[in-house]
Amino acid sequence: MASRLANCASLPVVKTILGHERLSSTQVYTHTTPAQLVAGMDRLAES
Repeated sequence: MASRLANCASLPVVKTILGHERLSSTQVYTHTTPAQLVAGMDRLAES
């Protein structure tokens, strides 16, 4: 679920939704694929 949320919201927002105290706790549950990294970099380049 955290990985799905991270596709449409920032990690701090996902942290809040999941009720985690620390961002590092949320990062454990998010898994980013190489394709997602490329897509994220492309979105940054477009901004």
